[in-house]
This record gives sequence, structure tokens and C-alpha cells, in this order.
Amino acid sequence: MRDIKFRAWRSQVKRFRFFDISTGFNVENADVFKTVEQYTGLKDKNGVEIYEGDVLNFDWRLQKTNELYASDCENIKGLVLFENSKFIVRYFNKSMSFDLSGINQVTFERFWRETYVSAKDDYFKMSGFEVVGNIYQNPELIK
Repeated sequence: MRDIKFRAWRSQVKRFRFFDISTGFNVENADVFKTVEQYTGLKDKNGVEIYEGDVLNFDWRLQKTNELYASDCENIKGLVLFENSKFIVRYFNKSMSFDLSGINQVTFERFWRETYVSAKDDYFKMSGFEVVGNIYQNPELIK
């Protein structure tokens, strides 16, 4: 079972406030509720918790050589969203997304370290998921 945690962006002081079900949340300003984001239950390659609204960076690498799958497959950016009752990562430079629902930390790490997906005559993997920012502190990442 994953931890149920949230964060809320406080625009007046430009920082996040973190809370979970057990500690509750003392509302100081009504605007806090406009930007409450949920923890996915997953951590990136550096152990940073991944929340909706985070921007992830990753690469597509070939299975045999660990080289980039194609020239535009390095430093791919994706936005973590909660849509249709599930967490997804939507690519910025591709019109694609992938589902994070039902994935635990072990499965997520195996996904980027060991899972290879068939593409044409070769296999590739997404590697090195890393949180590089979020939509509030780094809005330039989503433009």
C-alpha cells in the first residue's frame, strides 16, 4: 500500500506545504485548495518523491548498446498528471503518455532499469527518471 501524501502550492510565499492523512492540514488561506497535489507513491532515481505537477526527465535507450534510441530521445520531459482516476506521465515533445497506476517502487525501478519495449526491430527502455522541477517553481519547463 502506498503512502497517501499531499502538497499544496502557496502562491503568496512561493513554496509548498506538505501534509498527509495522519497529520491533517491546517488551512491558512482558502487559495491553498486550488493547488493540492497528490504523491504518486513513487520516487525518482535520486530518491525524490514524485507528485502530480512534477516534471520528469528521462531517456529512451537501446537494450543492446544502451545508446539513445534516436537523436530526439535524450532528456525527454514529461508532466505527472492525475487523470481519469490514475497517475500518468504526458510527454512534452511527443503526443504520448504512460500510466503509473498500480505501479509500486520496485516495479517502477524495474521499468526504467530492466524493462525493454519492442520497437521495430529492436528493444528500448526508458531510463533514469528524475524530477527536474514542477509547474509552479519551474513553469518554463512546460512551455
